[in-house]
Amino acid sequence: MRIRLAALVCGVGLMVTSCGVDFAPDFSGPGIPECSYPVELEVSSATILQLQAVPSADFGPCINELRAGWDYIDQFAESGRVLFWLDSDRVGDRFLEVELTATCDAGGAARYAGPGPGIERRIRIEEEPGEVAIAVVPVAPRHRGDARALVTGTIGTKMKGRTLAPYVDDSDGPASDRIQAALATIGIVLILDDVEVATGTVELRRIGHDPRVGISLEHALEEIEDDLGSPVYRAEWFHSFEGGCIVYRFDAKGAGAEFAASQVRSSLGFYPLGELREDARAAGFDV
Repeated sequence: MRIRLAALVCGVGLMVTSCGVDFAPDFSGPGIPECSYPVELEVSSATILQLQAVPSADFGPCINELRAGWDYIDQFAESGRVLFWLDSDRVGDRFLEVELTATCDAGGAARYAGPGPGIERRIRIEEEPGEVAIAVVPVAPRHRGDARALVTGTIGTKMKGRTLAPYVDDSDGPASDRIQAALATIGIVLILDDVEVATGTVELRRIGHDPRVGISLEHALEEIEDDLGSPVYRAEWFHSFEGGCIVYRFDAKGAGAEFAASQVRSSLGFYPLGELREDARAAGFDV
């Protein structure tokens, strides 16, 4: 066990009494920091560099799996900081930056459930695929049932990573006032009158477009989808723990961005650097 550890730490420049090699910034990309903590002290040199760069940290960022289409961008380490990145053929190069430091400022980020004991998670979301609100306006009370049926049949439908959130505006007042108010606040309105109900069609009105009268609901939804840009997920996730902080910085764009958060959550993990440090010391190394 000690022989394996000694050969590894000397090879990557870890400061141990038996090697006497000082640490210097590393750009060489020393392997992938894998999450499995082995019974024997055979760990990747990337993990050893994390231990050395931020010696106070109880945890380091690690990878459980690289999903299809993902690439790991080699780790950069210097005293006090470690960085690596992930590329994706769907949501962009360096869609995720992962940084380990001794401290971080998560001011203003909302608290979420932590990924494990001893780790606090806070998240600051800048942009994410959201809901597509659509106002459905029945012109007269007799059209309300059809409007509700339209909402029931489309609510929750996915559209370019977003979720349709139609609602019925059957408030009091003239239909023209309700339509104009919905256009001003929502921007997308489906209108049902006697003709639409009888023919199974809708009238579509959108800001910046001419009204589309007597078109099928399917056609209306296709036109709405065509107006939507690609989904985006931009956020910072702060993971604080004893002696350190790991930050995920997301910049995912394109088809699949809506899944970036959940996929990263399951694909990345937290390596017990504190345990590795204690095991190394027990094996006779000064780390």
